[in-house]
Amino acid sequence: MTLKNLRKKHTASAMRFHAILLTITLLMPFSGCKWDQSNSTFSHNSLFRTDIKTVYVKMFHNKTFYREVEYDLTRALCQRIEHQLPYKVVSSPDSADTMLEGTIISVTPKGLLSERILDRPLATEIKFRCQVTWKNLKTNELYLDEQLIKVVADHKALLSQSQRSALQDAANLAASGIVSSMEKPW
Repeated sequence: MTLKNLRKKHTASAMRFHAILLTITLLMPFSGCKWDQSNSTFSHNSLFRTDIKTVYVKMFHNKTFYREVEYDLTRALCQRIEHQLPYKVVSSPDSADTMLEGTIISVTPKGLLSERILDRPLATEIKFRCQVTWKNLKTNELYLDEQLIKVVADHKALLSQSQRSALQDAANLAASGIVSSMEKPW
């Protein structure tokens, strides 16, 4: 075997190794990994319930004085479920496996920085709290029973951000928290 053939063989095996390594690296984020307490090992089962295919998201109730926040939260939640979870959002509870409903409990702005002369808030944080119930419509099993979701969003009037856009940010953060709580218990 000549030196040239040895280099070709080494290069081909190195390229094959790198291709396998690249494939494993690219597929790693798509595999769920969770701790299995029964035999103290990790498993590659799904992080979400596999017996559910469809979710009906009921319009959230709003107990605050901030208008249209319930629309923002419901819309953001439907989009997150469709994009991040293996479930399909349906428009009727008759065709759904589960139903997700909730109530916006409070939206509380707190001033962090204000102007000296006019005492206008320049930066505030918005504390957003909601309760969520997720119920299986076929078995009446509760997956989430009035789970409390709390998030904090920033509002910067100094950067010309409206309070409306800050409320939308808070609704998006709450939707993200709700989707995270929809994972199977470990």
